Amino acid sequence: MRVFVDANIVVDLLCERYPWFPSVMRIFNMADRGQIELYCSTLSLGTASYLMETRKMSPQDIFDGIDLLCQMCTPTMVDASVVRQRLTLTSPTSRMPCSTSLPRPLMPNAS
Repeated sequence: MRVFVDANIVVDLLCERYPWFPSVMRIFNMADRGQIELYCSTLSLGTASYLMETRKMSPQDIFDGIDLLCQMCTPTMVDASVVRQRLTLTSPTSRMPCSTSLPRPLMPNAS
């Protein structure tokens, strides 16, 4: 089973935030045993690194934490094309494609 861990889970793990840390460890232990595959956003790695720095963690501890996370969790890129692809799914509230219910971006057309 594939599991996406968001920034909060990443930060809970790397900063050992309680009371969530024991639950997060169970998730990562399942991944270590091969029961699940973990994925995270590259943005979550940057967020975790910043929050570890604000907690006065050493550069080596930050490096080791992010390195360990990258060994256990596959970082994924999320860009506009990925968001648009996912928006083609049916919205549970409207039963219409999400992309038809969202306003267009307020950017000039590049073409």
